[in-house]
Amino acid sequence: RVVLVKGRARPLWAGHSAVYEGAIDRVEGSPADGDEVDVLDDRARLVGRGVWNGASVVRVCVLRSTAGPLDAAFFERRVRRAVELRL
Repeated sequence: RVVLVKGRARPLWAGHSAVYEGAIDRVEGSPADGDEVDVLDDRARLVGRGVWNGASVVRVCVLRSTAGPLDAAFFERRVRRAVELRL
């Protein structure tokens, strides 16, 4: 779990997907690069779920605003929707 500094969840609530290293208050556990992590605001509310990258200034790329796995079905739905929007 990645817990954000107070006020730093606002861009994510607005739809941005990048969690910068300076926005992180603490990381619970020891995620490896590519691990799925839950992103929480300072009041422990779920902001979203994304992928961890400890080597980047963008530590988490949030891919969904709800709980749930980032599995093949998730990506299939996202790609299908993207194609539908372009037809």
